[in-house]
Amino acid sequence: MTVKIWIGNLGKYNEAISHGDWLTLPIADEEDFAEFLKQKCGIGEEDEFGQPYEEWHICDVYSDIPGITIGEYASVREIMELSEVVEEIESLKDYEYKACLAYMDSFNNDWSEAIDVVKQGRYMHLHWIKDYYSLGEFFFEEGNYKKDISNFLLGFFDYEEFGKRMGSDGTLSEEHGYFEMR
Repeated sequence: MTVKIWIGNLGKYNEAISHGDWLTLPIADEEDFAEFLKQKCGIGEEDEFGQPYEEWHICDVYSDIPGITIGEYASVREIMELSEVVEEIESLKDYEYKACLAYMDSFNNDWSEAIDVVKQGRYMHLHWIKDYYSLGEFFFEEGNYKKDISNFLLGFFDYEEFGKRMGSDGTLSEEHGYFEMR
């Protein structure tokens, strides 16, 4: 997984000079970020009048992780928080990552919340379930309802409607499957 932020020197940008570089997240700490700004963006260098360049801005973001965003004038704190989120995402197991994507698709695009829900195990994610019929079959089999219905009546059972009712507390998408908060 990759998250890169192109950070440029705002003072030089205003002078029609593009000066900056890509920062790959996560980064270790604020000192490393300050060193990046100094070495790659020229923050701290002096302009032609002897004034140091102090301002920087985010010009572009590349991420193959859905939902990763950051504003043009993000603070150091915001970049460090995003760096922590990226580090947490990278530590997720594949099924946890998929559950986070399903959470975000179902509720919001907040990676921190999604990671908390998944790490605490407060969810059910059936990534292979793509429709209500399959969801109904799953709940029917897992709930052991078959013992209560004769084989003759079983042929009339509506798995799709059962799936809609049993899955009413969650969300279903073709991309991420069934997701339910617990």
